[in-house]
Amino acid sequence: MELTQEAIGVKLIKFQPMTRSDYNRYRSWQMPENENEYDDGYLVRYEDGYESWSPKDAFESAYLPYTARVPFMRPGTARLRPVRCDRIEVACLDEPGPGGACHHYTIRDEHCNVSQDLYFQYGPVSQGVDGIQNEDLLAVLIDRLEGFQSGSHACQENHNALLACKSALSWLDKRTADRRARGIEGTNAK
Repeated sequence: MELTQEAIGVKLIKFQPMTRSDYNRYRSWQMPENENEYDDGYLVRYEDGYESWSPKDAFESAYLPYTARVPFMRPGTARLRPVRCDRIEVACLDEPGPGGACHHYTIRDEHCNVSQDLYFQYGPVSQGVDGIQNEDLLAVLIDRLEGFQSGSHACQENHNALLACKSALSWLDKRTADRRARGIEGTNAK
């Protein structure tokens, strides 16, 4: 059967390096004769508690270890959030609005020279457009990453970042469709 639909998965998992034989021992299973007991891989535990084993290459092409980042610093704090090489910083310049998110960010260099201010939509679009949406930034990132992937900078990391951006955009589009279906899109209703 030919599969014609595509999907992007999003999961936060727990994992630990484990050979195929160690996984079988962990599960109290007998090692199948047709499998290599020395295959490197990972024990994977999903959010619902389900566990499985993934071969090393398949795991490492699909997952990237997640390290909690320093949160954005809010107005009035001394240190901004370093983004890359401690030379570029992103700072939030306003307090959270009614929905809990901030709307004004600045990206600047180590000498506090502003590279770019970002203003996000404040309030429902039905009351007027006054800023960009999350989806707008994702569309820009998707375009840039697709450009890199079609040129001399194509690499697995860009490919995975592109999939993550497409996944994020798909989830936000789903949220919008759900809000439209409930008749609350363009309002502050939850």
